[in-house]
Amino acid sequence: MKSDMLCLECDNLVIGAGLAGMAAALRLKGKTLVASAGLGATAISGGAIALPERRDEEAERWFLKTLQDTCCPYREGQYMTDMRAVRSGLVQTTTDFMGSPVYVSPDDRPLNDGIALGLKVFAGRSCQEVAHMIEADDAWLDLIGEALSNAGADSYLLPPVLGVSRAMQARKRLENAAGAPVYEYVTAPSVLGLRLLRGLRDALDRNRDITLLETTTIESIDGGARGLMGTKRLRGVLVEASLLVLATGGPLTGFRLDGDRVCEPLTGTVVGDVEADLGRSFAADHPLMFKGIGVCLPAAGGFRDVRAAGAVAAGYGLYEALRTGYHAGDGL
Repeated sequence: MKSDMLCLECDNLVIGAGLAGMAAALRLKGKTLVASAGLGATAISGGAIALPERRDEEAERWFLKTLQDTCCPYREGQYMTDMRAVRSGLVQTTTDFMGSPVYVSPDDRPLNDGIALGLKVFAGRSCQEVAHMIEADDAWLDLIGEALSNAGADSYLLPPVLGVSRAMQARKRLENAAGAPVYEYVTAPSVLGLRLLRGLRDALDRNRDITLLETTTIESIDGGARGLMGTKRLRGVLVEASLLVLATGGPLTGFRLDGDRVCEPLTGTVVGDVEADLGRSFAADHPLMFKGIGVCLPAAGGFRDVRAAGAVAAGYGLYEALRTGYHAGDGL
């Protein structure tokens, strides 16, 4: 049985706490609430932001400045993918590599032209598992550092295992032990997306005007934003605000089917139809992945202004999340 409704008032409500939603929240003026239903596409991304031909340098500069003093600083540079392709973009400092580092596997998985450290404690573990081990106990980091110190290479390229909230410190400790530069390569899904979210939350935590509503699902924006809070969804919530920003994700996380139509669930805006958009194989290059409902919407549900950001606005991609989230925050 649900308890009494929690009624909240604010200047701005942002639905979604990925890169787009948090970028918007960090730029909005006034009291801002951010409703987070859980981890979304940003969390499972590779964390590297590829640069398009037509760049939004204003948004890029803001992003780099915002994250520079967090646990996840970024800069413009180059990175190596898990497929050994070199790319450029906005990258986490641990992935901005130089020279020709040697690929390293912490366990005994063989590499054609790299080093397998043969540390049995990491055998069969994912990058995320190793990262959480290192996050919790420096002893695991020291084990890798000792093995690297005996490897004799000029620089090393690790999988993304240096933790979430203190990767910079972990990297420095590892480089001191190895006596050589250490980098991470980019892969998805990986801990790099979680690290990006942690950096953004660091920035949110410093802003007293922003409150993050964890495990809060907004189900309706008619007469205010109505939804449920808590892991068991037992508490109702009603949020009244002047400005609403939808940053709820796209086809895989936010859109729904309504008969033969594909719709954004809160506004009912039609994005596509099943036969045209879902009749073919759904893949990363599918047209629906690059569609959205646009960034400016008619005011609805008692909100003076309604905007969209991220995948729900313009389709998937971290750069679009940054660009649309940044400008959704141009608000009040």
